[in-house]
Amino acid sequence: MYIALENITYGYDYEKPLLKDLSLSIDKGQSVALMGANGCGKTTVLKILSGILPLVKGKYVFDGTEITPQVLKNKKTSRLFHQRIGYVFQNSENQLFCPTVEEEIRFGLEQMGLSDEVIEGRVADVLALLHIEGLRHSVPYHCSGGQQKRIAIAAVLAMNPDMIIMDEPMAALDPRTQVLLLDILQQLHEEGKTLLIATHDIHMVHEMVERIVLFGEDHSLVADGKAVDIVQQAGLLKKVNLVDPHYHVHVHHHQGDEELHLHN
Repeated sequence: MYIALENITYGYDYEKPLLKDLSLSIDKGQSVALMGANGCGKTTVLKILSGILPLVKGKYVFDGTEITPQVLKNKKTSRLFHQRIGYVFQNSENQLFCPTVEEEIRFGLEQMGLSDEVIEGRVADVLALLHIEGLRHSVPYHCSGGQQKRIAIAAVLAMNPDMIIMDEPMAALDPRTQVLLLDILQQLHEEGKTLLIATHDIHMVHEMVERIVLFGEDHSLVADGKAVDIVQQAGLLKKVNLVDPHYHVHVHHHQGDEELHLHN
């Protein structure tokens, strides 16, 4: 198993933990969305998987290695682990800290000890991929929210991690950039990257990922299956408070193909 969480419990108040006895496994190359109402534990799972939050109770295994507090405290093993996992925060301004966009993208690559030639090639590639070539010398804090999101994604993709974690990646993006990101996610999936995304976007999630892990408001795992199947379970989605009471699904059959339309 590529990623395995076993009996994870996490929270400052253990009478009402953010996660309780959570077990979850993800295969290499899968694209998975964590979904549920605000406060259900999605972001906590992402931060545990990325090594931001150390485990207190339970077990986390990544590609055959148990990720313990000792692994994360050791400079060498921690660096190797973090190079393999890229994390895009929900609020991109929280992870942007360099004077220019180019320096932001270069920072992680320089920590990896890559040559200037390789770094420059990767910087140029991700700037073009995210359509932000014109922002190369801009100050990230002076950029719009949508631009900051693209800069953060570019900085993560430049490092070519094995697993890419995104927390609400469609937030603050205009419709054109949302379509661009969908294309990028599809490309990354085809390249064999493991994708883990936390999102509320029930209308686009089946285009982003192949699998949904659904959390209830009590922080428990209530469903796990194909994305295209779960988005059609209106009753379940209403029960976990992910959609409003008017949410409904239409499946249109057209020349042998099915088109899925989700409505509020």
